[in-house]
Amino acid sequence: MVIVLAEVIAVGWIYGVERFLDDIEFMIKRPFAGRILFIALWKFVVPAIISSILVLTAISHMPVSYLNYDFPTWAIVFGWVLAMMSIIPIPAYAFYYLVFEESGDFITRVKHSLQPSADWAPAVERNRADYRNWRTSTGHNLSHVIPHEMHMMIKTENNSKNDSVQAADHYDPYIER
Repeated sequence: MVIVLAEVIAVGWIYGVERFLDDIEFMIKRPFAGRILFIALWKFVVPAIISSILVLTAISHMPVSYLNYDFPTWAIVFGWVLAMMSIIPIPAYAFYYLVFEESGDFITRVKHSLQPSADWAPAVERNRADYRNWRTSTGHNLSHVIPHEMHMMIKTENNSKNDSVQAADHYDPYIER
């Protein structure tokens, strides 16, 4: 549940559920139905439900037993160690990233680490170009998709074209190519 909560927070608040739904629309090449519902669910409802489940589970925790047999302390500790082996890497990597990979003061490092990667894009080059064209044509901010210098070059190129050429270059993700 802790990993699921981390994933929901990462998609809903760090990457952004709006951007995630935009990516889904790009992949399925049509508008995503129920957009407002999914935004509310991923940002508020699901994290609240998962957090409530975690808190209630911690509050109502009972010693582990099976029928009339109470497990020894070493077995319970071993079970918790096994469970933590899948959870510990998440805060461990966050600590490593904040300490060794980022520069600046602590607040700046945290703010930078809570943003999507600037070089994220689809892995296949053609899809990456289509993705950037689609994000530009639909008015999305490309500051998280491509470096600022490249974004300014694209902006300058688009401003220098005449309107008829711009209309011909418009990328529509809903049309099969």
